Amino acid sequence: ELGGDMVELTLFYSSISKFNALCNQRSTEQVTALVSLILDRFTQVIVRTDGTVDNYLGESILAFWGAPSVVIDGPARACRVALQCKLIEDQLRQKESDRFPPETVNLFAIHSGRAIVGNFGSKKRMAYTAVGDNVEIGWILKQLNHRYGTQILISEPVQAAVAGLFWLRLV
Repeated sequence: ELGGDMVELTLFYSSISKFNALCNQRSTEQVTALVSLILDRFTQVIVRTDGTVDNYLGESILAFWGAPSVVIDGPARACRVALQCKLIEDQLRQKESDRFPPETVNLFAIHSGRAIVGNFGSKKRMAYTAVGDNVEIGWILKQLNHRYGTQILISEPVQAAVAGLFWLRLV
């Protein structure tokens, strides 16, 4: 049934940088194969860490920790996932160089905050998703990777939660 609850979530975003250029340079079959490969590998890492894949938005992933099961170390899990995804990307670039062009770079963002999570939509078609300002902040943070030339950006709440666990720099 439709409805949701306000919970503390750690939100994770990934997407391929310069995706439009990739689509213009490769055949539909090549783009489809590459996107499917990336989404499959990244999803496996997310699920193994008890993350919930909310949505695939084209070549992008929105995932979160904290619902439907409570997770107290969501920021650390999401940071580990981003680093594992970067490692997967590097491995794919080496092993699948014909399918994985060198200009393909994934961008990641991680943000924590309260959001409403639950079933949204209509009685005929609904989706389990998260909504609210913190979901939007995470999406904007992902876009800021372009401005700063970074590949992984985390918000201040995530930084506070993972201080001492990872090497971080101020942007």
